[in-house]
Amino acid sequence: MALKPLDKSWKNNKKDINYVGKDFATLKQNLIDFTKTYFPNTYSDFNESSPGMVFVEMASYIGDVLSFYQDTQLKESLLYHATERKNVMSIAQSFGYKPKVTAPAVTTMTVYQLVPSTGTGASNQPDSRMYLKIKEGMEVAGKNGVIFRTTDGVDFANEVDREIDVYERDTITGEPILYLITKKVKAISANRVSKTIGPVVDIEYPTITIDDLNIIEITSVVDDLGNKYYEVPYLAQELVYIKAPNSEYAEPKLSHTPEAPKYLLKLQKTARRFTTRLIDEQNIELRFGSGNASTPDELLVPNTKNVGLGLNNSINRMGESFDPSNFLKTNTYGIAPANTTLTITYLAGGGLLSNVSSGELTQINFVSFNEDILAISDIDLPTYQQSRSSLGVENLQAASGGRGNETLEEIRENAIANFGAQNRAVTKKDYEVRTLAMDPIFGSIAKAYVEQDGNIDTGAAQQLLRNPSVKKDFIGLVKNLQKSSDTE
Repeated sequence: MALKPLDKSWKNNKKDINYVGKDFATLKQNLIDFTKTYFPNTYSDFNESSPGMVFVEMASYIGDVLSFYQDTQLKESLLYHATERKNVMSIAQSFGYKPKVTAPAVTTMTVYQLVPSTGTGASNQPDSRMYLKIKEGMEVAGKNGVIFRTTDGVDFANEVDREIDVYERDTITGEPILYLITKKVKAISANRVSKTIGPVVDIEYPTITIDDLNIIEITSVVDDLGNKYYEVPYLAQELVYIKAPNSEYAEPKLSHTPEAPKYLLKLQKTARRFTTRLIDEQNIELRFGSGNASTPDELLVPNTKNVGLGLNNSINRMGESFDPSNFLKTNTYGIAPANTTLTITYLAGGGLLSNVSSGELTQINFVSFNEDILAISDIDLPTYQQSRSSLGVENLQAASGGRGNETLEEIRENAIANFGAQNRAVTKKDYEVRTLAMDPIFGSIAKAYVEQDGNIDTGAAQQLLRNPSVKKDFIGLVKNLQKSSDTE
């Protein structure tokens, strides 16, 4: 049977199509012109009330809608031109910037306690056994119901930033019988919230969504076995910064100095980690890795340190083939929680309403003490309880800094700046700001001087350091930097 030749008549039937029109009116006119040109004998009634114009206008309507959505999709995929908030937030997070849905107000709380005196005459002083040690997280409520939470502990036995005043004297001898002890501590407008979610399904890259308003940060994620998961900017990062107590066991020399910080910033390698992503102002998503704690990586990918050694007691895997996708199943992106329940703790709050005036934060809602009752005798225990009940707080400074979510333009500009900076310090000012912005719990930097390597040995620098006041400040700065070397 002979094959029929291919019909190529369509090549000789080319029609000119106008691709310029995109709106309804232009598309309609293009269709009318197209019909008049190529179908003059088929249809010629272009009256608005004719039946044929119904199909022309319907085709124009569909073309206008498709053109609109095509332009909108292109526009919403570009950070400069996107207008929908969810699109701007998604693009910003793909650039590495996490938009802020809330910002807590910050203030300095003044904490008071009464301490009975001990001794007479010149030896009259506060009874050091009655000093309170308050853990961080003390919650203080304001008149408008806003909750503030302390970010550090308060140790009245610590002489740093402590004020002692006579509160009450004996009416006969005039000697002090009660002292007023004052300390200061930073506080932010935040509530501590804990949620238990689970059991988590054993899958790769599991996600958990938290539905709550004004989430400031995730502070803790712990599973049933007590394993802690750390937040990282991306799952491939295995080193995290942790806040380690500056104890005698960890730092036997640094912990005994008077200016020693309470905590040290240290690096820790961990396989249990997660990232966060904002879905919208009310939902935040936690994403974990794909690894399995019970499956060694050597079973999925070859270990380059052991392959081809040729030892008698080793397994020869030179002839085996490995699936390239196995790299995605190793612990490279962290270990995923499987068949366990997670306890997620986070801080929520902030907003414009948290900017309270001075003197409004006076009611203590929650306080936890780090104390040793056994060291106090039964006779002194009632006196110690009185000291605890005398605890009082007040914000002598107005709380400021609280605000709501960022606007679209703020997210746009911050994302562009964050992408360009890439978390780097480039100029001298960048290094100075990063140094001075160190968290005070790791030590206090009074002055910062940045210079390129080798320039400090120039004659101008040496002449500057010959100034006694400058030399004193510079030596003090070097000592502070040496003390804080573990935190950098």
